[in-house]
Amino acid sequence: MLTARDLERSYRFTGPLEELDYGRMKYWVVYLPQKLEGQRPFSQQARLRIQGSVGGEPVSLALLPMRGRHYLLISRALARKVGARPGARVRVAFTLATEDTVPMPPELVEALRQEPAWSACWQRLTPGARRGISHRVNSAKRPFTRVRRAVEALRSLASSSPLASDDETGEVDEGVSRLDPDLADADDLSQ
Repeated sequence: MLTARDLERSYRFTGPLEELDYGRMKYWVVYLPQKLEGQRPFSQQARLRIQGSVGGEPVSLALLPMRGRHYLLISRALARKVGARPGARVRVAFTLATEDTVPMPPELVEALRQEPAWSACWQRLTPGARRGISHRVNSAKRPFTRVRRAVEALRSLASSSPLASDDETGEVDEGVSRLDPDLADADDLSQ
């Protein structure tokens, strides 16, 4: 279990972006330096959540274990943003986060603030489910798409909830316009 001291400490290192072969899949990873592996909490916890930056880009990731080492899985998109390819060295800075820590895009925060029923459904989700929805919303490039995805996801949660009422009707566009009236007139709903 992480202590308050574990959560307050900051870590920084520069390491190579490496290609990890996993069966027929190839992943890009950055390994935690050996000098940190032996320290608490890395030596005592298998999987840890982090918040920080890779190459200056903000991230919220899992520090994953494999064969006695921990690594960060780096997406191709993140590697492109920071201009890195396998073999390049990348700066990593992070603090540990609790499993319950879920960074949320502003569009999702606003939707939850405006709809108490959606907020109640959100609170019942596991941190992993919350992270998945947050990632889906945040991965959209355009504001309208982020708002639409937030409304769709939360409306879907509410409609599948035993607490959902039968009078919840209306199209996604109505929920979107309530969150941002300027976006309601957008004619392109695709990403």
